[in-house]
Amino acid sequence: MRSFLCSTLVLWVLSVTVTGLIEVPLLRHNATVRATLLYRGIPKRFHLFQYYRRWSSPWTTQTRAEVSYYDTALQGGISSIGEYYAVVLIGGQTFRVQVDSGSSTMAVPMVGCSTCRKNDFRYDPARSPNKDRSHAIPCQPNTCRPHTCGFDGCKVCGPNATCCSMHRPSDCGFSLRYGDGSGAEGSLMHDIMRWVPQLESPVVFGGILTDTEGFEQETVDGILGMAYPLLACNPTCTETPFDSLVRTTKIPDVFSICISESGGRMVLGAYDPAMSSSGVEYAPLSLS
Repeated sequence: MRSFLCSTLVLWVLSVTVTGLIEVPLLRHNATVRATLLYRGIPKRFHLFQYYRRWSSPWTTQTRAEVSYYDTALQGGISSIGEYYAVVLIGGQTFRVQVDSGSSTMAVPMVGCSTCRKNDFRYDPARSPNKDRSHAIPCQPNTCRPHTCGFDGCKVCGPNATCCSMHRPSDCGFSLRYGDGSGAEGSLMHDIMRWVPQLESPVVFGGILTDTEGFEQETVDGILGMAYPLLACNPTCTETPFDSLVRTTKIPDVFSICISESGGRMVLGAYDPAMSSSGVEYAPLSLS
């Protein structure tokens, strides 16, 4: 079960000794009038690491694993107080994805998108070097959730009322809607995601074929949801990108975020106590 720890200005998880910290510079854009009506702090630094020796307990200071860090370029823009995004590779292709702790699905524009911005990077399965792992999820009951046709306006039905992509009926469809009214829809795809060099994992993601005008800010292509699996049913339930990373790399199933008005930081699989001047306070979390 994923764990969360809270303090006044800090949201952190899991204690690990950290060395060789890498600071990643970010770019910032001025907030729009509409964006300043909302307050949202997003990480300003992004750190990933990979365990190369297991440890006895994630909740004690004994037998800690040594870790080696990998850095990934983060750039950012402002929508509200802060929106920052990671640059990742999917199928060997570059995408700028907003780091979002309130959703659980990854989605990026795909070749054939009719409403995406002209300068968006677009996923093309034909360009992926992972030919045996790059494909659309078929709109069949064993791969696409049955009895979901009609969900959120889904009108293209497959066998056992699976929700198929409106644009490519042979593909399993997805539909995302957010609290600000923005959204996207298209086909569910599978490929390999590279978080940073030497750290990659399989990923099921949404290949966007239509989106709303306000789905993402300028210079950002898509979104990387970091929340719980319960939010990854749109309507077919998929493994979240972070869960896939945990499963394939064996890092602890935790992540931590430190946020403030001027920036912040995110660590996957660890909490560095040196980043907080106060102790950690625990709060119960209900998923019901």
